[in-house]
Amino acid sequence: MQIGLRAVLTLAVICAAQPAYSQGFSGAIMAGLPDVLGQIAGRAANGRMRCEVFVDKDEQFEAHAPGTKLMSDYFAAASAGKPRSALFKLTKKTRWTSGDAVADQTNLDRQIDPLAVAGNTLEPLPLRFYRAGSFTTAHGQWAVHAPDGSIAGVYDGFLEREGKVWKFRTLTLLRPEDEVVPANPYCQKPGDTDEADVNAFKMGVERTEKQLVKRKAKFAAADEKARAAEAKAAGKKGSAATAAGTLRAAAEEAAKKVAESEKNLAELQESLTKAETKLADYRALTGPARNAENFRETYDMTVND
Repeated sequence: MQIGLRAVLTLAVICAAQPAYSQGFSGAIMAGLPDVLGQIAGRAANGRMRCEVFVDKDEQFEAHAPGTKLMSDYFAAASAGKPRSALFKLTKKTRWTSGDAVADQTNLDRQIDPLAVAGNTLEPLPLRFYRAGSFTTAHGQWAVHAPDGSIAGVYDGFLEREGKVWKFRTLTLLRPEDEVVPANPYCQKPGDTDEADVNAFKMGVERTEKQLVKRKAKFAAADEKARAAEAKAAGKKGSAATAAGTLRAAAEEAAKKVAESEKNLAELQESLTKAETKLADYRALTGPARNAENFRETYDMTVND
Protein backbone atom coordinates (compact mmCIF):
# COMPACT_ATOMS: atom_id res chain seq x y z
CA MET A 1 0.00 0.00 0.00
CA GLN A 2 1.34 3.41 -0.88
CA ILE A 3 1.74 5.99 1.88
CA GLY A 4 0.39 9.43 1.06
CA LEU A 5 2.60 12.50 1.22
CA ARG A 6 2.00 14.64 4.31
CA ALA A 7 5.00 16.92 4.02
CA VAL A 8 8.27 16.78 2.20
CA LEU A 9 11.31 17.01 4.47
CA THR A 10 12.86 20.32 3.59
CA LEU A 11 9.63 22.04 2.65
CA ALA A 12 8.32 21.20 6.11
CA VAL A 13 11.44 22.63 7.72
CA ILE A 14 11.35 25.82 5.67
CA CYS A 15 7.64 26.45 5.99
CA ALA A 16 7.76 25.89 9.74
CA ALA A 17 10.65 28.31 10.06
CA GLN A 18 9.12 31.03 7.88
CA PRO A 19 5.35 30.58 7.47
CA ALA A 20 4.47 33.89 5.81
CA TYR A 21 6.16 34.01 2.44
CA SER A 22 4.92 36.12 -0.41
CA GLN A 23 4.06 34.21 -3.56
CA GLY A 24 7.20 35.49 -5.23
CA PHE A 25 9.38 34.44 -2.31
CA SER A 26 7.85 30.97 -2.31
CA GLY A 27 8.94 30.74 -5.92
CA ALA A 28 12.45 31.72 -4.90
CA ILE A 29 12.46 29.04 -2.22
CA MET A 30 11.35 26.41 -4.69
CA ALA A 31 14.00 27.57 -7.14
CA GLY A 32 16.58 27.26 -4.38
CA LEU A 33 15.86 23.69 -3.37
CA PRO A 34 18.67 21.31 -4.27
CA ASP A 35 17.90 18.87 -7.07
CA VAL A 36 18.15 15.96 -4.66
CA LEU A 37 15.33 17.44 -2.58
CA GLY A 38 13.24 17.74 -5.69
CA GLN A 39 13.82 14.04 -6.24
CA ILE A 40 12.78 13.35 -2.64
CA ALA A 41 9.61 15.34 -3.22
CA GLY A 42 8.90 13.33 -6.34
CA ARG A 43 9.37 10.01 -4.58
CA ALA A 44 7.24 11.16 -1.66
CA ALA A 45 4.49 12.31 -3.99
CA ASN A 46 4.48 8.87 -5.56
CA GLY A 47 3.92 7.33 -2.14
CA ARG A 48 7.35 5.73 -1.83
CA MET A 49 8.24 7.50 1.39
CA ARG A 50 6.70 9.58 4.12
CA CYS A 51 8.55 12.19 6.08
CA GLU A 52 7.13 14.95 8.23
CA VAL A 53 9.82 16.56 10.35
CA PHE A 54 7.37 18.35 12.63
CA VAL A 55 5.16 15.47 13.77
CA ASP A 56 1.81 16.66 15.11
CA LYS A 57 0.97 16.29 18.79
CA ASP A 58 -1.33 13.28 18.52
CA GLU A 59 1.14 11.36 16.35
CA GLN A 60 3.91 12.28 18.79
CA PHE A 61 1.86 11.02 21.72
CA GLU A 62 1.43 7.61 20.07
CA ALA A 63 5.17 7.09 20.58
CA HIS A 64 5.82 9.36 23.57
CA ALA A 65 3.45 7.66 26.02
CA PRO A 66 4.60 4.06 25.40
CA GLY A 67 8.20 5.26 25.11
CA THR A 68 8.01 6.85 28.56
CA LYS A 69 6.52 3.66 30.02
CA LEU A 70 9.17 1.57 28.28
CA MET A 71 11.94 3.59 29.92
CA SER A 72 10.24 3.33 33.30
CA ASP A 73 9.84 -0.44 32.93
CA TYR A 74 13.48 -0.77 31.95
CA PHE A 75 14.72 1.24 34.94
CA ALA A 76 12.55 -0.77 37.33
CA ALA A 77 13.81 -4.08 35.91
CA ALA A 78 17.44 -2.95 35.90
CA SER A 79 17.16 -1.67 39.47
CA ALA A 80 15.79 -5.04 40.58
CA GLY A 81 18.37 -7.00 38.60
CA LYS A 82 15.66 -8.57 36.44
CA PRO A 83 15.87 -9.49 32.72
CA ARG A 84 15.34 -6.60 30.32
CA SER A 85 15.72 -8.21 26.91
CA ALA A 86 11.93 -8.36 26.46
CA LEU A 87 11.98 -4.56 26.31
CA PHE A 88 14.25 -4.60 23.25
CA LYS A 89 13.53 -5.41 19.64
CA LEU A 90 16.01 -8.24 19.30
CA THR A 91 17.78 -8.04 15.95
CA LYS A 92 21.32 -7.70 14.64
CA LYS A 93 20.97 -3.95 15.25
CA THR A 94 20.19 -4.31 18.95
CA ARG A 95 22.75 -2.60 21.18
CA TRP A 96 23.08 -1.75 24.87
CA THR A 97 26.07 0.47 25.58
CA SER A 98 27.62 1.71 28.81
CA GLY A 99 31.10 3.15 28.41
CA ASP A 100 33.28 0.43 26.92
CA ALA A 101 30.68 -2.26 27.61
CA VAL A 102 28.58 -3.13 24.56
CA ALA A 103 25.95 -5.86 24.55
CA ASP A 104 23.94 -7.27 21.68
CA GLN A 105 20.74 -9.31 21.58
CA THR A 106 22.50 -12.37 22.98
CA ASN A 107 23.78 -10.97 26.27
CA LEU A 108 21.58 -8.02 27.25
CA ASP A 109 20.38 -9.59 30.48
CA ARG A 110 23.89 -10.21 31.75
CA GLN A 111 24.73 -6.50 31.86
CA ILE A 112 24.87 -4.46 35.07
CA ASP A 113 23.38 -0.99 34.72
CA PRO A 114 25.49 1.55 36.68
CA LEU A 115 22.68 4.12 36.65
CA ALA A 116 19.98 1.85 38.09
CA VAL A 117 21.42 1.67 41.60
CA ALA A 118 19.99 2.31 45.06
CA GLY A 119 19.25 5.99 45.65
CA ASN A 120 19.11 6.98 41.99
CA THR A 121 15.77 7.96 40.49
CA LEU A 122 14.60 8.14 36.91
CA GLU A 123 12.97 11.41 35.87
CA PRO A 124 9.66 10.08 34.44
CA LEU A 125 9.34 12.57 31.58
CA PRO A 126 12.07 12.64 28.96
CA LEU A 127 14.51 15.47 28.53
CA ARG A 128 13.67 15.33 24.85
CA PHE A 129 11.61 12.97 22.73
CA TYR A 130 10.94 12.99 19.00
CA ARG A 131 9.12 10.60 16.74
CA ALA A 132 10.76 10.24 13.34
CA GLY A 133 9.32 12.14 10.40
CA SER A 134 8.98 8.73 8.75
CA PHE A 135 6.91 7.67 11.82
CA THR A 136 8.83 4.37 12.08
CA THR A 137 11.18 5.14 14.99
CA ALA A 138 11.57 7.51 17.93
CA HIS A 139 14.48 9.05 19.83
CA GLY A 140 14.26 9.85 23.52
CA GLN A 141 16.59 10.95 26.32
CA TRP A 142 15.92 10.58 30.05
CA ALA A 143 17.78 11.93 33.08
CA VAL A 144 18.67 9.88 36.14
CA HIS A 145 19.13 11.83 39.36
CA ALA A 146 21.48 10.96 42.19
CA PRO A 147 20.31 11.22 45.83
CA ASP A 148 21.68 14.77 46.05
CA GLY A 149 19.61 15.86 43.05
CA SER A 150 22.49 16.07 40.59
CA ILE A 151 22.36 14.16 37.32
CA ALA A 152 23.89 10.72 37.71
CA GLY A 153 23.57 10.03 34.00
CA VAL A 154 21.39 10.07 30.92
CA TYR A 155 19.70 7.30 28.97
CA ASP A 156 19.71 7.83 25.21
CA GLY A 157 17.23 5.46 23.59
CA PHE A 158 16.38 4.74 19.98
CA LEU A 159 12.97 3.09 19.73
CA GLU A 160 11.31 1.03 17.04
CA ARG A 161 8.06 -0.86 16.83
CA GLU A 162 7.81 -4.61 17.02
CA GLY A 163 4.33 -5.18 15.70
CA LYS A 164 2.35 -2.50 17.53
CA VAL A 165 4.65 -2.40 20.57
CA TRP A 166 7.39 0.19 20.96
CA LYS A 167 10.71 -1.28 22.10
CA PHE A 168 14.32 -0.20 22.31
CA ARG A 169 16.55 -0.90 19.35
CA THR A 170 19.49 0.71 21.12
CA LEU A 171 20.01 2.13 24.59
CA THR A 172 23.12 4.10 25.54
CA LEU A 173 24.01 4.94 29.13
CA LEU A 174 25.86 8.23 29.51
CA ARG A 175 27.83 9.17 32.61
CA PRO A 176 27.87 12.75 33.95
CA GLU A 177 31.07 13.55 32.05
CA ASP A 178 29.94 11.94 28.78
CA GLU A 179 28.90 14.25 25.95
CA VAL A 180 25.22 14.32 25.06
CA VAL A 181 23.93 15.56 21.71
CA PRO A 182 20.33 16.68 22.38
CA ALA A 183 17.62 14.86 20.46
CA ASN A 184 16.21 16.91 17.60
CA PRO A 185 13.50 16.44 14.94
CA TYR A 186 14.66 13.96 12.30
CA CYS A 187 13.42 12.05 9.29
CA GLN A 188 15.03 8.61 9.06
CA LYS A 189 17.83 8.77 11.63
CA PRO A 190 18.81 11.30 14.31
CA GLY A 191 20.72 14.25 12.92
CA ASP A 192 19.68 13.84 9.30
CA THR A 193 17.72 17.11 9.16
CA ASP A 194 19.79 19.33 11.46
CA GLU A 195 21.29 21.27 8.54
CA ALA A 196 18.42 20.83 6.07
CA ASP A 197 16.98 24.33 6.33
CA VAL A 198 20.42 25.98 6.33
CA ASN A 199 21.45 24.04 3.22
CA ALA A 200 18.19 24.80 1.43
CA PHE A 201 18.43 28.52 2.16
CA LYS A 202 22.07 28.56 1.05
CA MET A 203 21.07 26.97 -2.22
CA GLY A 204 18.23 29.48 -2.53
CA VAL A 205 20.62 32.39 -2.00
CA GLU A 206 23.11 31.04 -4.55
CA ARG A 207 20.48 30.46 -7.22
CA THR A 208 18.77 33.79 -6.62
CA GLU A 209 22.11 35.61 -6.81
CA LYS A 210 22.73 34.03 -10.21
CA GLN A 211 19.19 34.88 -11.28
CA LEU A 212 19.70 38.49 -10.20
CA VAL A 213 22.89 38.81 -12.26
CA LYS A 214 21.06 37.54 -15.35
CA ARG A 215 18.07 39.80 -14.77
CA LYS A 216 20.28 42.86 -14.28
CA ALA A 217 22.06 42.09 -17.55
CA LYS A 218 18.72 41.65 -19.31
CA PHE A 219 17.47 44.95 -17.91
CA ALA A 220 20.66 46.77 -18.92
CA ALA A 221 20.32 45.50 -22.49
CA ALA A 222 16.61 46.35 -22.64
CA ASP A 223 17.20 49.82 -21.19
CA GLU A 224 19.97 50.50 -23.69
CA LYS A 225 17.71 49.52 -26.59
CA ALA A 226 14.90 51.67 -25.23
CA ARG A 227 17.18 54.69 -24.81
CA ALA A 228 18.49 54.32 -28.36
CA ALA A 229 14.96 54.05 -29.75
CA GLU A 230 13.78 57.01 -27.68
CA ALA A 231 16.67 59.13 -28.94
CA LYS A 232 15.87 58.17 -32.52
CA ALA A 233 12.16 58.86 -32.06
CA ALA A 234 12.61 62.17 -30.24
CA GLY A 235 10.16 64.74 -31.59
CA LYS A 236 8.62 62.19 -33.93
CA LYS A 237 5.30 60.42 -34.05
CA GLY A 238 4.12 57.24 -35.66
CA SER A 239 5.90 53.88 -35.79
CA ALA A 240 9.20 55.10 -34.37
CA ALA A 241 7.51 56.47 -31.26
CA THR A 242 5.42 53.32 -30.92
CA ALA A 243 8.50 51.11 -31.17
CA ALA A 244 10.29 53.22 -28.57
CA GLY A 245 7.30 52.90 -26.24
CA THR A 246 7.24 49.13 -26.67
CA LEU A 247 10.95 48.87 -25.88
CA ARG A 248 10.56 51.11 -22.83
CA ALA A 249 7.72 48.91 -21.53
CA ALA A 250 9.95 45.85 -21.96
CA ALA A 251 12.74 47.59 -20.03
CA GLU A 252 10.34 48.51 -17.23
CA GLU A 253 9.16 44.90 -17.03
CA ALA A 254 12.79 43.77 -16.82
CA ALA A 255 13.34 46.31 -14.02
CA LYS A 256 10.43 44.77 -12.09
CA LYS A 257 12.07 41.35 -12.41
CA VAL A 258 15.29 42.80 -10.99
CA ALA A 259 13.40 44.29 -8.05
CA GLU A 260 11.62 40.98 -7.48
CA SER A 261 14.92 39.07 -7.37
CA GLU A 262 16.45 41.67 -5.05
CA LYS A 263 13.50 41.32 -2.68
CA ASN A 264 13.64 37.53 -2.80
CA LEU A 265 17.39 37.56 -2.21
CA ALA A 266 17.08 39.84 0.81
CA GLU A 267 14.41 37.61 2.34
CA LEU A 268 16.41 34.47 1.64
CA GLN A 269 19.53 35.98 3.19
CA GLU A 270 17.57 37.00 6.27
CA SER A 271 16.09 33.52 6.60
CA LEU A 272 19.51 31.94 6.12
CA THR A 273 20.91 34.06 8.94
CA LYS A 274 18.05 32.99 11.22
CA ALA A 275 18.51 29.34 10.27
CA GLU A 276 22.26 29.51 10.93
CA THR A 277 21.63 31.15 14.31
CA LYS A 278 19.08 28.50 15.21
CA LEU A 279 21.49 25.72 14.25
CA ALA A 280 24.32 27.32 16.23
CA ASP A 281 22.06 27.67 19.28
CA TYR A 282 21.10 24.00 19.03
CA ARG A 283 24.70 22.83 18.68
CA ALA A 284 25.69 24.93 21.68
CA LEU A 285 23.43 22.72 23.82
CA THR A 286 25.73 19.73 23.30
CA GLY A 287 27.72 19.12 26.45
CA PRO A 288 28.32 16.81 29.40
CA ALA A 289 25.39 14.78 30.68
CA ARG A 290 25.61 16.52 34.05
CA ASN A 291 24.21 19.63 32.33
CA ALA A 292 21.46 17.83 30.43
CA GLU A 293 18.69 19.73 32.21
CA ASN A 294 19.81 22.73 30.15
CA PHE A 295 18.19 21.25 27.06
CA ARG A 296 15.06 19.79 28.65
CA GLU A 297 11.88 20.50 26.71
CA THR A 298 8.34 20.54 28.03
CA TYR A 299 5.54 18.60 26.39
CA ASP A 300 1.81 19.13 26.19
CA MET A 301 0.62 15.55 26.41
CA THR A 302 -3.11 16.24 26.14
CA VAL A 303 -4.53 14.70 22.97
CA ASN A 304 -7.68 15.10 20.96
CA ASP A 305 -10.44 12.57 21.59
